[in-house]
Formats: sequence, structure tokens, C-alpha cells
Amino acid sequence: MWKLFFKGFGIGAASIVPGLSGGTIALILGIYTRLIGIAGNIDHRTLAGLMRLVVRGRFARAFEYAVQTWQLHFVVPIGAGVLVAIFSTASLINFAVLNYRGFVFSFFFGLVLVSIYYPLKRAGRIRFKEVLVFFLAGTLILLAQLSPLWSDMQGFSNIGDLRFFLGGAVAMATMLLPGFSGSFMLVVMGVYFEILAAVAGMDLKIISLVGMGCVFGLISLAKVINYLLKNYYTTTMSFLAGLMFGSLAALWPFQKQVEINEDKVVTAGYALPESLAQGWPYFVCFLAGAGLVAVFILMDLTTGRHNRDETE
Repeated sequence: MWKLFFKGFGIGAASIVPGLSGGTIALILGIYTRLIGIAGNIDHRTLAGLMRLVVRGRFARAFEYAVQTWQLHFVVPIGAGVLVAIFSTASLINFAVLNYRGFVFSFFFGLVLVSIYYPLKRAGRIRFKEVLVFFLAGTLILLAQLSPLWSDMQGFSNIGDLRFFLGGAVAMATMLLPGFSGSFMLVVMGVYFEILAAVAGMDLKIISLVGMGCVFGLISLAKVINYLLKNYYTTTMSFLAGLMFGSLAALWPFQKQVEINEDKVVTAGYALPESLAQGWPYFVCFLAGAGLVAVFILMDLTTGRHNRDETE
């Protein structure tokens, strides 16, 4: 149970970092497929079955039904870890990203790069179709990140409190896809810092709206991903690996602000460190992130588990 809690903690901490995907961390930790399968079981039929038992006063049976249908013994400790991470590390991570963005992103760049091993390992036999899907997914997310149209999404900030519900829905839906950062989408929509401040300040109104949006996004997209994993497992894993590869552009630590039409916007302005003295601290952070995942891979290979999805 504590093991699942700390896995949830890692997912939650990653989920509030712009550029890093909670889905990627779930994939790294070997619980992604099972979580998607559980989320796919949340629909009108299972909810109606639970409500029938509650209305009849069969509360013990209702609890047993919920445990069996949604594997609460697995989901609850992970969910608890996610919530604890979000509320305990929001201020810290926000401070680190704002003040040490390059070092933080260097660490995550190394972490995500080496982590591509996991979905490719699960994909099994890689054929031409899987290679094509991998590069197609990587190209799609790269083009999405570089698109100037993203700046137009700032219009979401003009629709009142509904923007928090939509932000939660979009963030959760994208977070389910390794390589897509839910927090990064919140930045794009112009509500990230408002939500982060609400979490730090315990603004229950905004937190509730975001939470309801997250539930909506979870239920709506999880079924699609679950279907793809069941019917096109190898292709889907190759696609997810491609998403992770494409997301590396968002984590490049030497991005620049480029002035266009007298407005400063973050663009695809990438550079290299000017000297070894400037670049080596970033490289050390990169090695730390890459080395952390490499240790997990070595442990998997040594024990012969090959990072199977959690079954306990």
C-alpha cells in the first residue's frame, strides 16, 4: 500500500510541472495500463449498479461492489499519493520552475528520454508499422508544441469560472497520454498560475471546479485509451513512446523568449550553452534524471520482471 502511495506521489508531483506528463510517470512506474483499465470501467452502467445498491440500503454490498469494480484497494492509495503531492509540493515546484527552470527541465529531459525504453519494451516486436506510428506521434506532438496557434487559446481566460472546469477536463484528458503535460496545457490556456495559487491558498471554489473537470476528462478519454490498449496494444505503445519522444522539445532547458510584434512569447527558440562552464551543471542534472530511470531499468532486468504492470 505504501509502495502504491509513493507511486501516486510521484505521479502527482510530476502532474503539476509544466512540460512533464503524469501519464509518463505512471508508464515508468508500471501502473499505467491498469489505471487506464480501471478508469475505463467508470461509466453509467457501473455507476447505476452502485446507486441501486445504495438506494436499497445495501451499503456493505455497495462498498464491496465498488472495491471489485474499480479496484479501490489499488486506486485509493495511488489517489491519496497524488493528492498529497499536489497540495504539499505545489509551492515548491512552482518556485523551482520559476527560479531554476533550466536545471529542473534538464533533469526531466534525461528522465523522459531514457524512459522511452518502457513503452517500447512493452510493445514487443517492433515492425515497420510501429516505427512509422512512433515517428508520426512524435511529429504530431512536436508540431503541436511549436504551433503559433497555441497562443490563441489564451481566450479561455475570458469565459469566467468555466475556464477552471474546462482547464481541469483538458488537463486530465491530456495527462492520460504519456508525453502530454496537463499542466503545460493549463499554461497554454492561461489558467495554470491561477490554479496553482488556488491550490496553495486552499481556494475550495476553484479547486472544486478543477476537480469536476478532471473527473469529466478522466471518464471521457479513459475508455478510448483502454479500447486501444486492448485491441491494438503494440501499435498503441509505439504511439505512446512517440508522444514521449516528441515531448522532449518542451523540456529543452535552453529555450528562449523571442520578441515578435513587440510581444514577448515563448517560441521554438532553442540554443546550446555558450560554454562548458555554463553547460556542465545542466548536464549533471540531465545525467541525474537519466540515471534515476536507468537504475529502475537495471533493477527490472536483474529481477527478471521486465517492469510488468502491477498485479498485487
